[in-house]
Amino acid sequence: MLVALSLGAAASYGYMRFAQPDQSAQVSELTAENDLLQQSLHEAQTKLEQNAASLAEAEKARTAAENAVRQREAAEADGNSEVAELQKRLAEQAKELDRLTEQLAAASNSDATASAQEMTAQNQQLTAKLQQVQAQVRSVEAERDRLEKELAASRQDGQASAAATGRELDELRQSVVPQLRAEIERLQQQAKALNAEKSQLQAGLETLQAQANADRAARAQLDDELRVARARVAELERQLAAQTADIQAATPAPQNETPAEKPATPSARSPRDPSEVDNALRRAPGLTTLSSDQETRLRSALVDGACVTDALDAAFDRVPVITLRNLIRDLNSDC
Repeated sequence: MLVALSLGAAASYGYMRFAQPDQSAQVSELTAENDLLQQSLHEAQTKLEQNAASLAEAEKARTAAENAVRQREAAEADGNSEVAELQKRLAEQAKELDRLTEQLAAASNSDATASAQEMTAQNQQLTAKLQQVQAQVRSVEAERDRLEKELAASRQDGQASAAATGRELDELRQSVVPQLRAEIERLQQQAKALNAEKSQLQAGLETLQAQANADRAARAQLDDELRVARARVAELERQLAAQTADIQAATPAPQNETPAEKPATPSARSPRDPSEVDNALRRAPGLTTLSSDQETRLRSALVDGACVTDALDAAFDRVPVITLRNLIRDLNSDC
């Protein structure tokens, strides 16, 4: 009975020892998969932020183009104002020249020379100023024409850039951004599901660990009981040996008698009922790995009365402890 209990505890401990790493490996795989999903989620968010930055840059470029167009229009307006001012001054100078010419014609003959010289000098000054003003007018008009051409080109470039920017913005708003958001939501949902599954497996692992601890405690208790039983058996054997020695010492040796014949060698074990053996083999676990020939030899040995341990040793390279325990119990065998 003590051997059967020890074998049962060892089998339970072995099962927990091999079952627990499988659960740990599954938790590790789910943890790794969760990390990959978190990394994919981070990459998708980074890509969304980059697209948002590109969108901001495009908006900034469009605003700069619009500002340039407005500056060109303001410069054109300033140029037109300057031309109008110069034209006004030119008209005033022309009036002044006509006035001086009339005065020169109306002057008396006595003062004609002095007045003519003075007016001629004034006329030359006014003519020079007029030419200067006309040159300024031509320069301003040329600058105005240049600004108008640049403004027209800037308007075309600005319109083309704004159109391209608008198309890019529309594409980002309508296609890329929704796809990224949908991908982020999908990854978040998958990450939640994996976290829930991981929590369940972690709880199962903790349960298995608690059961393994309980089994180890039970095995320790059985080991203690087994040590106590073995010590008791050793003590009984010592007492039996002492009693046997005392009996032999107290018994006088026979004189002039024919030595007693040695007892006959015990006969082989008694055969077992075949139906009992078949039922025991049917209920015993761990026999599915045997071939039909191995199972037949095992049955024959058990029916002939062979020790269960010896019969299983002949059939297995390594005897399954649960199979050994069940057959010893079901066949009421002592070995």
